Amino acid sequence: MSNTRHTAQYIHDILESYYEIAAKRFVDNVCMQAADYLVTGPSTPLKLLAPSLITRMTPEQFESIAGEDAMVNRKRS
Repeated sequence: MSNTRHTAQYIHDILESYYEIAAKRFVDNVCMQAADYLVTGPSTPLKLLAPSLITRMTPEQFESIAGEDAMVNRKRS
């Protein structure tokens, strides 16, 4: 193998290794950003179920969003 071809193959191998790592890192970053937005971000949808909201609910309201389905409850009894 000529020196030029060897150098080209060496550079190709380095770039291929870099690409594999960069692609995995990109996917990890997208997952972390999605989790941050959905779970811990400033405008997370989970704030809809803040403890202050839940403590203001009537038992009927709480049961309607967190209770078992009536048919499941009957089967269990």
